[in-house]
Amino acid sequence: MIGKTESSQGCKILRVSGRVDFESALDFEHQINAMIQEAGDCYIIELSQVELLSSAGLRVLLSTAKRVAHRNASLAVAAPSEVVRQVFEISHFNLLFKIFPSVPEAIAALKGKPEVAPQEEPPRSALTSSDLPGQTEAKSSDPFVSSPQPAAEPPRAQKEEAIRPDPPPSISRPSVPEAAEPPTILPLPLPPTT
Repeated sequence: MIGKTESSQGCKILRVSGRVDFESALDFEHQINAMIQEAGDCYIIELSQVELLSSAGLRVLLSTAKRVAHRNASLAVAAPSEVVRQVFEISHFNLLFKIFPSVPEAIAALKGKPEVAPQEEPPRSALTSSDLPGQTEAKSSDPFVSSPQPAAEPPRAQKEEAIRPDPPPSISRPSVPEAAEPPTILPLPLPPTT
């Protein structure tokens, strides 16, 4: 595992390559610690060249996230490789970390700069209220102000019955025939005493 630390626009960036496994996790932790020891409020770990990320590497990332949060700083993962992305999804780390496709996008998001927008969506400022689903543009005396009407309530979905498994077969105890008379217990003969 190789890690290189750099700074860009006030963010500390650690670019990691190679394998982050049990053997290299301690080195990975030392490099992250060195990065977050430096004063800052924005930390990015770039993982595009990581070939393997083991549970030891995940432990290091989790402890790093806790330490950074304790300092009221921001932490993000940038450009995860396909292997890292799969490990994050399986372990649900994708729910714990802010993940961005590139370092510049991570910097822009963490620093609050709207210069990098997602490719699929137009910027919110370019949308009018008539472009939003369920919104209609109201007539207003001010041509520059539109007051959106509340969206109509969507049709209620038909209530689906819950799928329940068949109940388990009833367990019956074996029937024991009742005895007409209780069994007779006879005492054992005592040996003669001499």
